[in-house]
Amino acid sequence: MTGDLEQSVQLSEKALRQAQRDSAKRSREIEREARQREKLDQMALAKLEVEEYNSKIDLLLSLHRETTPIVDWWALATSLSHASPHRPQISELAARLEAILPKGNVLAQPDNALQDAITQDTLLFESELKSHEQLELRRQALSRLANRILANDVGVYAEALERLSSLAELNELGIETRFIMHAPDGIECVLSIDGYQVIPAESKALSASGRLSVKAISRQQLHEIHQDYICGAVLR
Repeated sequence: MTGDLEQSVQLSEKALRQAQRDSAKRSREIEREARQREKLDQMALAKLEVEEYNSKIDLLLSLHRETTPIVDWWALATSLSHASPHRPQISELAARLEAILPKGNVLAQPDNALQDAITQDTLLFESELKSHEQLELRRQALSRLANRILANDVGVYAEALERLSSLAELNELGIETRFIMHAPDGIECVLSIDGYQVIPAESKALSASGRLSVKAISRQQLHEIHQDYICGAVLR
């Protein structure tokens, strides 16, 4: 009797020790997985930072590659009004058709579905009419602008540059543009460039192990980037 009790206790202790070992092993596995996930997260974050850095440098050095599309002033000046929208009846006709089609052996009885369909068509028409009015106002404004451009009205050149050029985005890159209109064929552009505040002071790259490597940009490299940045802005 006593021997059976001792054997039972030993088995219980052995099972407990095994359970503790299994628990410790699982805990180590969880910690290892957590470290692995953290490492992967850090590598992904490092890759993202490097991509953002390279993208910004590429943007600063490629200002001259973007151009504003050529504007056909004659086409704008002689543009015709857009066709006015017609009131649609798609939903209404569908509702009327649904009302006369037999359902089983019983004809569908008209209800408020027809009125809902008419309302839906009306709302759609009002939306299209509003869009048409906005489009027509813009066309008229551009037509007036184009006619003044063709008449060599120097006073409207600044408005044309503001509305139809892509120079406004340069402000986000530390470049301010100011135009002085001297004559119909003589315009002066003044650039105010704050390059050293825009160019990153540190370069970012990935190491062989996938970790983020950050180091200060050399003075020579900084000057080269600044020079290309200024030249790109002038060409733009």
